[in-house]
Amino acid sequence: MTRWLVVAVLIAPLVNAPGSASARAVPTAVLLLALALVGTRCRSLWQRAFVALAVLSFVLSGMQTWGEVGLFGLLGFFLLHQEATRRSSAEWVTVRRAIAAAAAFQVAWMGMQALGFDPIFSPRSYQGHFVPGPPPAIGWFGNPSDTALFLGLSLPALVAVSPWLLVPGVVALAALHSTAGLVGAAITTAWLAWRSGPRLRAALLVGLVAGSAYFLARLDSQGLGPRPTGWAIAARLAWARPVLGWGPNAVDSPHLRVTDTRTNERWNYFFSEWLQGTVELGFGAPLLAAGYLVSLARRLRGRWAACGEALPGALALLAVSFFSIPLRIVPTALLAALWLGRLESIAQEAA
Repeated sequence: MTRWLVVAVLIAPLVNAPGSASARAVPTAVLLLALALVGTRCRSLWQRAFVALAVLSFVLSGMQTWGEVGLFGLLGFFLLHQEATRRSSAEWVTVRRAIAAAAAFQVAWMGMQALGFDPIFSPRSYQGHFVPGPPPAIGWFGNPSDTALFLGLSLPALVAVSPWLLVPGVVALAALHSTAGLVGAAITTAWLAWRSGPRLRAALLVGLVAGSAYFLARLDSQGLGPRPTGWAIAARLAWARPVLGWGPNAVDSPHLRVTDTRTNERWNYFFSEWLQGTVELGFGAPLLAAGYLVSLARRLRGRWAACGEALPGALALLAVSFFSIPLRIVPTALLAALWLGRLESIAQEAA
């Protein structure tokens, strides 16, 4: 820790040299120093290598402003992850209750919207245009997909507070018609069944199978949608720059504009966290992420019961990351950092 403070003191006057570029050089240098500090404090070599790869990709892609946004996101993720890693079991109870409260708030607000009452957002839509009719039942998020993703990843905390809260959580997720949200609900239900007695386990499993079948048959109107097209474009872009990618957050930059030819809609996402990471940072990014997850799972062997609600939370995160982008949405990225940080804390206790 001390050596990094020494480096910061020695470099700070240099980046403030006269010149038009100094104003931008200061925040960039501070960002890189902060990320270096956070990266070196990661105990996992997989995480350190990932941070180093992101910084190298940023530098070699020209240190663009849009790349800084990506690094800021990475910095925030690892800061939250490390704080979650250092929480004791008693402190984690408070964090769990906070996650449950945030989820319960969204469910309650959706309930008000379903009754036609929204004192803040109605009659203005979430995109800033006046629209007639009742408010959409999507909580405080801008679209139902983001709401469902947040609820699906936070549902394990809600159930950990009280198993009965599974019912309103699943009802809210069903109303959103989102595959990602229902995947989170299915994993949480399976986890609750694993922890329950024989009768409740049987009832939960029957409900899980029936609910999944009904969702696939009646509620999942979107299906794959434009995902295959997005995946194909991402694969071509990743193959074009396989070593260091196009740079952090490049998909959201004017440097790399991707448009759906059918709708003329610009995409700043590729419907897969793994593919988008490969496009931005190269093939090393998913390999390092997978290496960390495998390493974490190996260190947690024999400790699955102690993981509590962090286990279904992390499993839901992993499942939806293949066809969604939970790390690109701030509230769900926060949940990802907390779930993985909690698992890391338990793994360190076992070491």
